Amino acid sequence: QADFLLVQGPLAGRPSSCPAALSGQLRPSPRYMDVDIAESVKMTNKRVKLYDLNDDGEWDDKGTGYIEVVPTTAAGGDSDYLVVRNEENNQELLRTKVLALDQYTRQGESIITWDEETEGQAVGTFALSFQHREGLKEFWDHLTGEGRPAPPPEEQYILDLPTMNNIGSLAKALSTLPFSNRERAAAECMSEAFVTRLVNIFSTCEDCGARTELTYLYQLVKSMFLLCQAPLIVRLLRDDVYKDIFGILEYDDGLCESKRILHRQFLAGTVEYKEPVKIEDAKLKERIHMNYRLMYLKDCALPRVLDDSAFACLSQIIFSNTDIILKELQASSSFLDMLFEQMAQDDQCLSFVRELFAVSRTMLAINRPSILDSMGQRGLLAVLYSRLSVKATTEASRLVRNAAMDILQVALTHHVAMVRKHVADEAAESGRSPFLAMLIQLLTDEDCGIQGQAADGLRLFVDTSPGAQGCSGAKDALYDSGLFDDLVAPLKTNVNDADERDLNCRQLICEIVAMCVSQCATRVRPLAQRNALIQRVCKVASTTSNKPLILATIRFFRACLASGCEWFARGLVQQDVFKVLIRIFDGNQRFARGNLVQSALLDLLEFVQRTNVSFVAEHLCTVHASDLEKYRSRYETVDKLFQKHEENKEFKARSKPEASGSSGKRSPGKTSDDEGEAAYFEGDDDAAQADPSPAPAEESQGQAAPKPQLGGLLAGYQDDDENEADQQKKADSPTKNEAMSVDQAGDGEPPRDSSDADGRHARKKARTDDHPGVAADAASAKTAETEEL
Repeated sequence: QADFLLVQGPLAGRPSSCPAALSGQLRPSPRYMDVDIAESVKMTNKRVKLYDLNDDGEWDDKGTGYIEVVPTTAAGGDSDYLVVRNEENNQELLRTKVLALDQYTRQGESIITWDEETEGQAVGTFALSFQHREGLKEFWDHLTGEGRPAPPPEEQYILDLPTMNNIGSLAKALSTLPFSNRERAAAECMSEAFVTRLVNIFSTCEDCGARTELTYLYQLVKSMFLLCQAPLIVRLLRDDVYKDIFGILEYDDGLCESKRILHRQFLAGTVEYKEPVKIEDAKLKERIHMNYRLMYLKDCALPRVLDDSAFACLSQIIFSNTDIILKELQASSSFLDMLFEQMAQDDQCLSFVRELFAVSRTMLAINRPSILDSMGQRGLLAVLYSRLSVKATTEASRLVRNAAMDILQVALTHHVAMVRKHVADEAAESGRSPFLAMLIQLLTDEDCGIQGQAADGLRLFVDTSPGAQGCSGAKDALYDSGLFDDLVAPLKTNVNDADERDLNCRQLICEIVAMCVSQCATRVRPLAQRNALIQRVCKVASTTSNKPLILATIRFFRACLASGCEWFARGLVQQDVFKVLIRIFDGNQRFARGNLVQSALLDLLEFVQRTNVSFVAEHLCTVHASDLEKYRSRYETVDKLFQKHEENKEFKARSKPEASGSSGKRSPGKTSDDEGEAAYFEGDDDAAQADPSPAPAEESQGQAAPKPQLGGLLAGYQDDDENEADQQKKADSPTKNEAMSVDQAGDGEPPRDSSDADGRHARKKARTDDHPGVAADAASAKTAETEEL
């Protein structure tokens, strides 16, 4: 019996009542009194009384007999027959074709009725009254097919069982089925009777070459998949029927015959199931096969007709199956141990691990590292090192290296902490990580695909963004063991524009080094100085015409400016990098609408103007003024750069008189007491208490060594006059970034504070004049504190 609920809905068009004779119990026949008890019970369940509805609306008793269903083959016709034989003389009381299920009506627990029709005309109404209710149940099972239970009274099925005559109407009914009935319809389609008949009809139609019926079958099966019911989809792809289902899907009426895919031929001949390590669990193996069929159905058999809901349903089933498969494989320690034992000799094991890692991308992020850790603990990275460190000489070895590189890329993408820990352990043990050295060496590989994957892995490895794990030991292995020198070594040779592999290698190195500079400038600085990195990259930019490589060098220079380390920015000026960049900019002006190189260079100039790197802006607007002046009217970025340079010059001019007052020379009219008072008011209590020692000699050259500062009563005091003065200073001075950048320019540039020491002294002097009582208290406190000290 099937384990699903039956659909409901009252039947109409049947006699509303039956004579009292139909509801009474039939008397047992004396003919079978001597029969075996089991056989007697079986025959009793088949004992019925036949009634015919006359013209007066009364039921005529046609006799008592036994009912049976004669199959099509035995009946010699085109359908099954219902036969009622007299219990006395075994003569037929009734022989009629078995009708569609919705033509029968159950009344009570032991009576069914139906109308007989000939060529669409009603010829009579019959009723069968069973002696026992179990008889009706058994008869209904035979009538509807084995495994399909009878619906409860006053309920009916949504769908008929498929036959040669009704598969077209079934396909149409399924395609127009309301959403609320989808689950019930799917439950009916899952029954063994429905599936068995569907497969038998397909075999018959294919043997007979019935193209129309085969098309109807395709539409029916397609509609069954589009019901988006996971149990039904899984049932149709089980081992016993999946070949026939894919055979039905070959007859797609939306494609011409030359474009149709022979799914059965592909699944039986082309697809090869390989099992490098024996999987003992039969259910797990069946789930693996099911997952492959689901993916084939989604990607090859039905991609043209799947709607969003059906696609999502299939994807969800695949996702759930994949998660279960991976969890069970991970939980099997014996399987993993055997896998890594064979991996050293069998390349199929490596291909299996690659496929395992590929499908692990669909796992939940919280579960993914667990399977990678299980592999890492068994020496996965050591196996990858042994395969990647050997150059490929044959096609087979090239495929093995590609598989190992794919595995490494997945590990770096989804669990880079495992790789960083391995590298840090190697560096701590021997001072240099062979695995990281191999990864850097792959940047010069002959295969550009391997180069790109290695570069992606290195970017993930050197990423020190917040949240990255295991960065400390990994950075030490890269920057402190000489591997960074190996990384930039290819930049020291001349560029060959004809060698695509060399150009790709240099481009990837420039991008990786740019990332290192932007994230860890302080550690890269001595290495860049030792390898003349800026000079090498500038030479690459000046000697190549390859635009991707030029863009990579521009990104490196942009990273130098944005690193926050002044050494890199001044290195660009000293090496006259902007001369090369302007020449590249001039060479790309033949494009009327611009191009990517122009946009990258304009972005670099905009960054200089926006962040106000003053000495770089001064270099551009003085040394290269003649080259950039011609672009002021065309590019707003260049014009803003010149405007920012003029603002910086004006700011310097305003700041020079104030800066001269803060020099070591004593201004006229000032006394030592005045200077001491100014030092008192300008002093920082916290700074004075934290570090009362005098400044170094080189810092105070030309000035009197300042006295230890003491906290005063006016510390942090402000009044309205000072607030107005501060607001005026902020309005006249540049922003914080501008002041910081201008201060980096060197001699003659304004200090970080927008006013000198004498100016502050004058304001505080005026403040004490306005409040003499406060000043007196401050002086007294100063004297007391000095004596105590």
